Amino acid sequence: MPRCSKWFRSIARVVGRYWQEIGKRTAIYWMCIVLGLGMVSCSQPTAQKDGSVAAIASESKARSKVQVEEVSPPEVFQKLSRQLDELDIYDPQLKIIGIEPDETLTDTTLSIRFQAKDFPVYKDPKLGLGPHLHVSLDDQPSQAVYDLSEAIAFKDLSPGSHTVRALAVRPWDESFKTAEASAQVTFHVFAPTQANRPDPALPLLNYNSPQGEYGAEPILLDYTVTVPEQSNAAKPVKKGVASPWKVRVNLNGQTFTTTESPIYLKGFKTGVNWLKLELLNSSDKPVSNAFSETVRLITLKPKGQDRLSQLLQGDLTAQEAERIINPRVSKRLTAQDIADREEALAAEAAAKRSRALLPAPEVPTPEAPAPEAIPPQTTAPERDGSSRPLSRPPIKDSKLVTPAPTRLPELPRSPSSVPSPRPIPTGEPVLPKPTLKEPILKEPALQTAPTVASETAPSSKAIPSKQSNGLTDGASLEKINPDKTNPEKTNPDKTNPDKAAGALWSKLKSRLSLDQGL
Repeated sequence: MPRCSKWFRSIARVVGRYWQEIGKRTAIYWMCIVLGLGMVSCSQPTAQKDGSVAAIASESKARSKVQVEEVSPPEVFQKLSRQLDELDIYDPQLKIIGIEPDETLTDTTLSIRFQAKDFPVYKDPKLGLGPHLHVSLDDQPSQAVYDLSEAIAFKDLSPGSHTVRALAVRPWDESFKTAEASAQVTFHVFAPTQANRPDPALPLLNYNSPQGEYGAEPILLDYTVTVPEQSNAAKPVKKGVASPWKVRVNLNGQTFTTTESPIYLKGFKTGVNWLKLELLNSSDKPVSNAFSETVRLITLKPKGQDRLSQLLQGDLTAQEAERIINPRVSKRLTAQDIADREEALAAEAAAKRSRALLPAPEVPTPEAPAPEAIPPQTTAPERDGSSRPLSRPPIKDSKLVTPAPTRLPELPRSPSSVPSPRPIPTGEPVLPKPTLKEPILKEPALQTAPTVASETAPSSKAIPSKQSNGLTDGASLEKINPDKTNPEKTNPDKTNPDKAAGALWSKLKSRLSLDQGL
């Protein structure tokens, strides 16, 4: 037993030693495998994690910094600009009416108007665009003016100094770069202040575009710089012309410097954007003048349906948009305009027909004026014994129809019905007044005329009735002057009107005596 126990102990020691060696090696082996696997498994996620972080970082960096770039103007605007320059009606010269420079107001309301020479201001009724003015008060956003006949009112003005500025712009908001195409005036409400008073010895920045809401890119960046009059530099800053003044543009945190206007930009984000313009001198230092810094908010809503967005997107051609630069084309009727007009005329005609079917209201008709009574013609004996009807003024109204003469009943012949011969003004010599004023009807021989008149009424040889208007009956005239062909027998002495009148009166009395004798 002792030998067995000793032998077992030796075997156990050998196995233990071997097992320890195998165990250590196995443990080391398995540890290496585990560590290797762990390193492999840990290394792969780390690489993937590092790659995703880099991608996210680059993407966030790209998003935080929108790449703003300058692009060429839209082709439709280039064509319209060339057509506009060829027209001889665009040379804007603006003037502000209603306020004088440095005028002091005693009210918080101002109403002004504008004059525009060689610049047609209108809005095309079909496209809703056209040449117009951009008018701004101080550094506030501008408002578009399409009608110069209407006044612009600024209400609730704060006390102090204020400045009104106006720019002549094209239908797509690009301003004209001439000195006369802009106007400004500074006034005071109750008292002047230093705010909102530009220094005429320093350049002035006039912000024009962009502002408001847009439905497509590129978006116009436009401004003008008014320089002092004593400066030799060009007053307006034109594109491609070197200027000693620069403008720093800051769009959503991205900045760049430019000396050109206008330019078109891409890189606006959808939604609200902010843009800041700052005027710099040749040393890149800000100019300390009024309105040298301006900030505007711009909202971008892609795929807009307004006319300007349609032009930017190419939905309207230059030929279709010619009406916004040429007032003659704008006033020209299109096929649709003609169709609309015909439809309106047809509707108006239908309305007239429907009104005609309704019973017409009774309207009292004015009575026609009675025709003017024609005075009876009277005759006056002439020097040769004949009679001539008195002239009557012609009827002026040609529409009045002269009633047909009616035969009046004969009146009983009496001395009172015999009209006295009266002369009329003619070119021939007129009988003397004493002879005309002789009361013929007061002769005693004529007092017995009523008794004889009843017996001789049917006689055609009687004295003319009232209808004959005096001595106009042919038979009576023949008896009074039997020899009408020889007027000298009736009035042998034409040079003596008194003798002629006496001879006529003698014949008339003898004729009356003969009638009475009958």
